[in-house]
Amino acid sequence: MLIHHLRADRNVVVDHGLWLRENRDAWKKTVGQADGRWRLVYLPAERDELLQRLTERNQRQGSNALTVSPQALDDFLTRFTPPAPDENALVYTGNVNVDDVYAAQGGSLSRVSASSVHVGVQAVPAALSSWTSLARRVEALGFSALLAPDHPGGVLSPWITLAAAAAVTSRVALGSYMINAGVREPFHVAADAASLAIISGGRARLGIGAGHTPQEWAACGWERPGPAERVGRLGEFVDVVARLLRGEQVTYTGRYLRLRDAVLDSSLAPVTVPLTLGGANPALLRLAGAHADVVGLSGLGRTLPDGHHHQVRWSLSDVERQLSAVAEGAGAAGRRPVVEVLVHRVVVTDDRKGAAGVLAAQIPDLAAADALVTPYVLLGTQAEIRAQLEAHVYRWGITRWVIRHTDTAIGSLAPILPDLGVKVG
Repeated sequence: MLIHHLRADRNVVVDHGLWLRENRDAWKKTVGQADGRWRLVYLPAERDELLQRLTERNQRQGSNALTVSPQALDDFLTRFTPPAPDENALVYTGNVNVDDVYAAQGGSLSRVSASSVHVGVQAVPAALSSWTSLARRVEALGFSALLAPDHPGGVLSPWITLAAAAAVTSRVALGSYMINAGVREPFHVAADAASLAIISGGRARLGIGAGHTPQEWAACGWERPGPAERVGRLGEFVDVVARLLRGEQVTYTGRYLRLRDAVLDSSLAPVTVPLTLGGANPALLRLAGAHADVVGLSGLGRTLPDGHHHQVRWSLSDVERQLSAVAEGAGAAGRRPVVEVLVHRVVVTDDRKGAAGVLAAQIPDLAAADALVTPYVLLGTQAEIRAQLEAHVYRWGITRWVIRHTDTAIGSLAPILPDLGVKVG
């Protein structure tokens, strides 16, 4: 029997959220619920059965299937000690895809998978000299991407500043994070994304969100609609942009968008621009799971009256709900998007618990215990932050992070990027 009740003497405990969701009735009856979470337990003795299940799943995935060797699985089962956030290091729960098998070797992360770990930087462009210096530094330090926000009239245009960054870099990916689909038009966004892809040598990325800032809607003469309408518009927006980037001629009549014979010139399309959809709204995350290459978890809830700040959704239960929404959308569409998290705070300290307490006092609705384990905050020494990032991979299958820029944050994280196997671009 592959599934077992939890016992203190088990030496390997790991969740496989995808298998778990597909076999919900069976594991509910077998495992039961512990501490509010469903858990699956795989034991080294069942290695052959687990390997067979992994192999069968990989075969069903077709050309994108992973190859999991018996040796890699043995390494995982016999050497893996989860970096659990609590004292019970034998129990580690969360959404980990059944194909995401890892080997813990030499104290660093080693994936038995075709996908890679990426750590990017989101920064607000300022003067040209400081922006291009930052672009060079981000690339030199080994980060994967440099990303710019989109707040029309509030910050410099992401497309113009990313083009400037392209001129002084050669490897790092460059992208928007996130384009406001509420006040932008898809034809213009597709043309700008294609232009950046061409002048950067294929390094462009397109991040799109539903548009949360009321003032930006008002400046365009509209009252910001509710979440359902914004997500609805985003869905139409993404469909149109994707078709334009594929080089299609688009005539479209939707509830929110209308285009007639829209097409990008052959000098611009077809072109490949990876798509990230980001937010925290459940409907948006289901949409992202179904359509995005990368799902960006922002952890941000309701926009506060100032129009810029938000309630946070950083608790473990929040993260589980967000990932479940992604999985629901991805499962319905037969897709497996990459999951990315926006890291709002990086605090380098030798007192993690003290720093968590300070953050909890500053941020409403954030408990100190959650601050220690949430993927939206990184706390501790460099070694502890590395372990925290590895924990996100093991626990939730998160393989991408976007760090909100401060000089301290990127300088502190840079030394651990090689240990994580971070890919540039």
